Amino acid sequence: MIKVTDVGGNEKYINCELIEKIELIPDTLLVLVNGHNFIVSEKPEEVIEKIINFKRQCHMYHSAEKITIEDVAERKCGGDSE
Repeated sequence: MIKVTDVGGNEKYINCELIEKIELIPDTLLVLVNGHNFIVSEKPEEVIEKIINFKRQCHMYHSAEKITIEDVAERKCGGDSE
């Protein structure tokens, strides 16, 4: 999931796998496969960057080893480099 901000300033978490398309109308409109629409304050490029980063994190932690939240925080903050 990615964190976006609606035009009212409220943070929302969106399942990026459900985003069908992103339109600029002039605000950024996220159109989901279920027909729901969200207008967000981020630019389309920012949303795409968030999606890419989310997917990178998913692949980075996709393994048989058990990952704790502390491991995630340590890696995200530049802890142990393997």
